[in-house]
Parts: sequence; structure tokens; C-alpha cells
Amino acid sequence: MKIDKHRMSTKSRHIQEVEKVEPRELEGAQKLVGDKPEKRLAWALEFAQKDLAELTAGDLLNDRIRVRAFIHPTERWTAPMPMSSLPGPGDVAMIRVEFANMLQPVKAGEQHGGWIQLMYEVVPFRDGRPMVHLGTMDPVNGATLRFAQLLEEFGHELRRCEDPKCRRWWIGRRNKQFCTIKCLSRVTTERLRGEK
Repeated sequence: MKIDKHRMSTKSRHIQEVEKVEPRELEGAQKLVGDKPEKRLAWALEFAQKDLAELTAGDLLNDRIRVRAFIHPTERWTAPMPMSSLPGPGDVAMIRVEFANMLQPVKAGEQHGGWIQLMYEVVPFRDGRPMVHLGTMDPVNGATLRFAQLLEEFGHELRRCEDPKCRRWWIGRRNKQFCTIKCLSRVTTERLRGEK
């Protein structure tokens, strides 16, 4: 897809001069990313497998907001958030790379991995019992930790599209072979053309 530079007006919120993000945009990002683990994993899979050539400046800003929502799924905002509180564009790119690396096929007997720097905070419940919050110092480690936890819990539900032109990962039923109807149609059409 070719990026149309004329589509972006100078009043667009997708221009770099944006200083704050409104709570409604952050809430919308949280709804899109989801609060249930399966939905959050589905969003992260889609995020990791996006075609970078098709991203617009607006998509990149939206990704910064959505990555923040992915890292902090229960956070609530009442006032506009400064842009400096969002992951930077470089952080979002690194997060996409980390997610994509975790999805790379691993041959039998091989493994790959990386490091995540963690911190923890112990706070008391009202009755005095300790509650531990795990966290990280930067958004790349935070997002990578969340994605790794989701893959650990729901990795057995991942499916790979059987369309050779797609091969995307998604969460689906065991009896489903294709991630979209488009992939199913493409393979079916090619199969029928091959039989002629």
C-alpha cells in the first residue's frame, strides 16, 4: 500500500506536534487490546505480524498507545497523558522485533531466548497479606514479559495458517486450518485451478 502524504492534514492528531493523548483514546486502545488474556494474545500476534510497509504515521502513534495498553491492561486514566509517558517509536519497533523473534519456528533440539530485567514491589492487602507486583523498568522488557507470559499460558492454542503465502500465527480451534476466509479461498481456488 502506498502512503498518501496528502491524506494527513496539519490538524491531524497523527502529526508529531501532539503533546497529550486523551483518556478516551487510551480507553479505546485498552478495549481493542482487550482485558482477557486470549484477546490480548490475539492482539499481540497481530501486532507482531503486521506488514511494516503498510503502516502509516497514524498507525505508528496508535501502536504506541496500544502497546501502553498491552503493558498496563488495568490502568485507568482520567486526565490526558503526556506523549512522553508512551513507549517511544524505537521501543515499539524493538517490541515488534522481540514478539516476532518469539514466534520464529524452533527445530527439534534447538532453542532460542533472551533476557528480561524484572523488578518487584510488595504491597499489603487491606488485611495485611503481601501482594507482589512484577514490573520492568522499560517498555520493551514490560511488553516482552507480558507476551512471554501469554505464550506460556496459551501457546498450546496457537495455530499456523496452512496457506503457504500466509503462514501467520493466530489463536483458533483445532479443526480450523486457515486464519481467515481469504486464505481459505486462495488455497481452495489454487487447488481447483490445479485440478483443471
